[in-house]
Amino acid sequence: MIDLAINGSYWFGALIGAALTVLFLDPKLFDVNVGWRYPFALASLLGLGVCIMRFFLPESPRWLILHNRIDEAEQLITAIEARVEASTKKPLEVLSSGISCILFSTHTPHSTASRASNFSKISFLD
Repeated sequence: MIDLAINGSYWFGALIGAALTVLFLDPKLFDVNVGWRYPFALASLLGLGVCIMRFFLPESPRWLILHNRIDEAEQLITAIEARVEASTKKPLEVLSSGISCILFSTHTPHSTASRASNFSKISFLD
């Protein structure tokens, strides 16, 4: 649902941007020499807002696992599950046990022997 809201909002933003362009470029509303500058200033403010918001958003568990920060990923998943259980007042259902994956480091030497030792097994559910 969140993915749909984020990806679907692109077209909503494009529609708003197109409408604002008509307003900003109207010589009756803004002087011709400055009207085109306002959208650039607005875009800069929005970009700055995105940069600031990045400090308040947690990393995704997928990113943490890929960067070998497995303990942090497990803590984040546990916290998310606890919030879901608290908001729904129902325990989460365990779909399967022993889900695991193989994580391969992309920064490995070229020899086959050392490459095999860089595989690590990660277990999500014990």
